[in-house]
Amino acid sequence: MQAPLSPRSDPAVLRAKAPDPSAVIGWLGRQTGLDIAAAEAVRARAEGQGQAAFPQLLRAGLVSEADLARAFAELTGLPLVSADRLVPREGLATALPLRFMKDAKVLPLDDDGRVLTIALADPSEEWIPTAVALKTGRILACVLASPGAIEAAVERHFGAGRSKLSEMTEGLAIGEGEDAESALSDSDAPVARMVRHILERAVAEGASDIHIEPAERRLILRYRVDGALREEEAPPLSSAAAIVSRIKVLSGLDIAERRLPQDGRASARVAGRQFDLRVATVPTVHGEGVVIRLLAKSAGRFDLGALGLEPEAEAHLAREARRPHGLLLVTGPTGAGKTTTLYALISTMNVLDRKIVTIEDPVEYRIEGLNQIQVKPDIGLTFPAALRSVLRQDPDVIMVGEMRDAATAQIAIQSALTGHLVLTTLHTNTAIGAVTRLRDLGVPDYLVAGTLNVALAQRLVRRLCESCAAPDPEPAATLAALGEAGIPADPARLRVPAGCASCGGSGFAGRIALIEILQAGAWLAPLLAGGADEHRILTAASGQGFRPLKIDGLVKVARGLTTLGEVFRVTEAGP
Repeated sequence: MQAPLSPRSDPAVLRAKAPDPSAVIGWLGRQTGLDIAAAEAVRARAEGQGQAAFPQLLRAGLVSEADLARAFAELTGLPLVSADRLVPREGLATALPLRFMKDAKVLPLDDDGRVLTIALADPSEEWIPTAVALKTGRILACVLASPGAIEAAVERHFGAGRSKLSEMTEGLAIGEGEDAESALSDSDAPVARMVRHILERAVAEGASDIHIEPAERRLILRYRVDGALREEEAPPLSSAAAIVSRIKVLSGLDIAERRLPQDGRASARVAGRQFDLRVATVPTVHGEGVVIRLLAKSAGRFDLGALGLEPEAEAHLAREARRPHGLLLVTGPTGAGKTTTLYALISTMNVLDRKIVTIEDPVEYRIEGLNQIQVKPDIGLTFPAALRSVLRQDPDVIMVGEMRDAATAQIAIQSALTGHLVLTTLHTNTAIGAVTRLRDLGVPDYLVAGTLNVALAQRLVRRLCESCAAPDPEPAATLAALGEAGIPADPARLRVPAGCASCGGSGFAGRIALIEILQAGAWLAPLLAGGADEHRILTAASGQGFRPLKIDGLVKVARGLTTLGEVFRVTEAGP
């Protein structure tokens, strides 16, 4: 898609061109299969009641926001802008009332004093750009976006969150000395209210991490939502030191030390929920940056079914979780959801007749019925030390947060050999790679073959928003990729992101897991004894029914759950 126009770089100013409604409906009929008769009936009824036609078509469910936006772009020649490009220029002020922007679905993007660039949802409503021009006294340059994307961007950049943020930034900069110390520890001080607001917005948007990053001319605030970073409205750069210092006070860090990285933690109640905050600061050339990981102390019920697994994979893992002993490995990079999968596996176990002990760093979720241990290396409670102690607690199941070193691997293998089911994670990219990693940790091949029950690799992809996902208008590339993989697909089930208010204009809501499962068995031992490398193991595993991550992802694309781009993004492969 084209980027928003900037009057500074493109002197050819584009004006809104009102498309003919019949032409729009006809285009939609040809391109999307819209029932033209039904659409014309809705249009006639709307116009008879003095209402705009196209919002009524959307409400009737006859057309999607994405398809309507494409029709407008095709028939007006105006650029169509994706939701992630709807970001007003830094510091942009507007004379447009908030209520008008929300109702008219219009967003100011840039203003050079002569030309105002705006995003419109409905160019057929000629009164909207006319009203904007009269109100601002500017020449207009227009681009198009879906109504949901504009609505979310207006709220994000000019809505209640911005008004509240602007109000709290007054007097936020903090100096040095006793007054500064007092202000930083005062829960009613402006800086405290600002930090609380940042946390509340993060929780409201479902963020897992908060990134506060000073740049040369501004402060950047980003939330990681569904695995992707999303920039939010940030306080002024002048408040950066005060905000970072307040976060340091909350997490027990040294506010005077700005030259070295620091790690800390805090506990906070946000929006009625209790969270553990993992805080990490780092000095940069523009000042200290901070990342806050948000961990809900009570995460509710874990369920294998909520991971988005294929039915066969879900049943397979549930069986593995009920085995009496052996080693179950979950692999993948940081942020792939490995710990969540382990908890979901544990949820399938009967905690009444099985003693389950977990050793974690950190304890991310507190679950009733589990004996959870937080490692504390500073006092000697490391993974190996905790694991040795746990074996004296008569456990049935042991979950080790991460197999980090040879000592932990050795004890975990011995535990699996002596009648315990051991669940743990490894940082490898593939399930086959777990075997190589165990070898690297010094585990003999015969013990790998004798203890490993199953290894699974995992990635998370964003799930398409159920409220706005639209049929794929150009499915050829996706169908070709599915066909090459031997996966049957119905073009009508393929979906693309559109963007609406419920998903914040991103087109995605939540995430689902892609997995590959390596089922160990008698076939593995002779390969390991012969020194087989990963390629030979993969070839043999394929004969045992092994299905790679990419194939699992393509199956989900065929079901309309995610997109081809998402699958290739996490599997590091292209079409």
